[in-house]
Formats: sequence, C-alpha cells, structure tokens
Amino acid sequence: MITLIDNGKQLDLPSDVKISIEQNNPMFEEQGDFTLPLELPFSKNNLLLLNFPHRLDIVSEVIPIPVLLQAGLLSKKGILNMEEGKSISVSIIFEETVLYKKMYKTMEELFENE
Repeated sequence: MITLIDNGKQLDLPSDVKISIEQNNPMFEEQGDFTLPLELPFSKNNLLLLNFPHRLDIVSEVIPIPVLLQAGLLSKKGILNMEEGKSISVSIIFEETVLYKKMYKTMEELFENE
C-alpha cells in the first residue's frame, strides 16, 4: 500500500496509483531522487490539504509542501511540487537533493584548477 502524508494527514491517492522514482547518482547529477508526475483526485480532502490549487482566486505561487511517501518498507521525506493544469498533478523531490547540490558545488571547487 502506498501512502502520501502531508502534515500528519493522508492525501487521497487513486486506488491503482503507481509511483515511479527517478534515482540519480550524486557523483554525476546535482538533482537528487524525485518522482515522475502523478495525478491526485479532486477529493475534498486533497483540495483542503493542498489549499485548493484549482481555484483561480488563489495566488499561483508555488509553495513547497513537505510530505512523507510510504510504500512497503520504503519511507522517504520530500517536497511535493504541484504543476499547473486542469488536474492536481504533483511530483516529489526527495530531501537528498539539497545534499547533492552541496556535494556537486564542493566537487566543482575541488577540481576547478585541473
């Protein structure tokens, strides 16, 4: 079973949801692991937890939402990013992205003179 938790509350997912995670090696990529976009249903629960992203009178500013993805033994913290459109399309960028960016910058500085 897959669950996506925002502030201790579970987001509604489609019953047949499949989440694909793109895993990147920190030696070659600045971007850490992330999910491919997935569609969330327009349920009352999701609309409330995500601050009614479909409403035109809501400022279309991207507000990062911390979430916890749980699937079997996997449990990863990340940031939920919403994409504009007619549906609630989201992807998750996992926490190690910040670490990868720092490592990448440090490695560039180390090998700058070579």
